[in-house]
Amino acid sequence: MKHFTLISILAAAVVLAGLAMFAATASAVDVPATEDAWIGFGAGLGPTVATDPHDGDSLVLKLDTAPNERKVYMKFDLSSINFSATNAQLLITSTNDNALSRRPDIASEFDVYACPDLGACETWDETTLTWENAPGNNLVAGDPDQNSYPRDPFPGFTLVGSFAQTLNDPPASRIAKGDVYTMSSSPELLAAINNDTNNTLTLAIATGEAGFPDGYGPGFASHNNASFSGPILTIVPEPATSCLLGLGLVALLAGYRRRSR
Repeated sequence: MKHFTLISILAAAVVLAGLAMFAATASAVDVPATEDAWIGFGAGLGPTVATDPHDGDSLVLKLDTAPNERKVYMKFDLSSINFSATNAQLLITSTNDNALSRRPDIASEFDVYACPDLGACETWDETTLTWENAPGNNLVAGDPDQNSYPRDPFPGFTLVGSFAQTLNDPPASRIAKGDVYTMSSSPELLAAINNDTNNTLTLAIATGEAGFPDGYGPGFASHNNASFSGPILTIVPEPATSCLLGLGLVALLAGYRRRSR
């Protein structure tokens, strides 16, 4: 044939668009936590969690009506991120199975904070972390009042997003082991990644809802968990879709022009 038909051009454009979308998706980088731990304050613990399980296979979060709180720290190595991120998500996996079923009407929200670049909060170690030495930790549990907001669990950190566990009847919709929760991308999280200068990012999590179910502390998989993936940052560079599609269409038009002569 001496020229492409319109249908051929459109079909090729669709194929190119699909390939471009695949290329953009495939370029996402998964960055697992290299260190993570939970710290605690409250009944039975005193002010410190001095031994395992704070460096165990689960990360525990908790906010109760008494001074009884658990917070989580996670450290990520960003040395593989040699591009400007345009999308980033935090994925975290539940190790509970209907753990909050006594209060199936409550949505439990968790707030995620980023440590400033080059801050002292980037130098902690998961094996020695305690309530007292945890960087940026507000030592007054639930300060100023655990059931009043806004809270300030990590003074000096930046709130970068949140995720939630929503429990509703029927029981089939409740929490199950292996459920993955996602904190969506935000300008604050992207800034923490793109402005990093030492390939280290610390994220910390605290409970965000006041009406937390009676003393229950949900667990999430740590990087030591043998059954489930630990915390993962999925980081995406600037999408290549538009560029690849444009180049493909230019090539098609050029071919069409040459073969029409």
